[in-house]
Amino acid sequence: MLLGPDGVRTVKGGVVWRFSDEPSGWEVALAPEFLALATSRYTDRGDFLARLKQIVEALETWLRPSRARRLGVRYIDRVQKPEHLARLRDLVRPEVLGPFGVARPETVELSNSLTEVNYSFSDQSALKARWGYLEPRTTFDPAIAPVDDASWVLDLDASHGEREFDSAAIVDQVQLFSDRIYRYFRWVVTDDFLTSHGAAAL
Repeated sequence: MLLGPDGVRTVKGGVVWRFSDEPSGWEVALAPEFLALATSRYTDRGDFLARLKQIVEALETWLRPSRARRLGVRYIDRVQKPEHLARLRDLVRPEVLGPFGVARPETVELSNSLTEVNYSFSDQSALKARWGYLEPRTTFDPAIAPVDDASWVLDLDASHGEREFDSAAIVDQVQLFSDRIYRYFRWVVTDDFLTSHGAAAL
């Protein structure tokens, strides 16, 4: 079932094979319509690209697809610890805070705040950037699991439409998307954000 502006409609289901390595947090999902590589414990881009290259090359050898309908790279970051949320004004740019950064009377509480920005590029690719403050047990996307505490989420999704299927070109495009997403991420967050989460400031 899918709930949207037009009400509830039934969505046809399908078989999805999932191959996961729980200790490392990696998962590969394969269905008739898509292949996805995901992790909840991202370390660095080189590791991600090496794993993706192996999977895409195996798919190309095994199934020999001629076209890729969509290629996308998505990064989701969540600030959840109360001590970090209390300092969010120090962790992200003022332009991004929106209503969260505006002083409110003590009798007024911000429940949810969500911003969405869409960019188009000359190479026919796109970047969707969404961010916002979520109250406990709330989400704005099925891919973002609700949590028991309030949180601030940054969701960056770079993609392009149908292209010829070529494993080498796909890996190169994923690297370009990853670079683009990281540049946007670094624009959003401050050096304080990086050090607060165990990374070195650049």
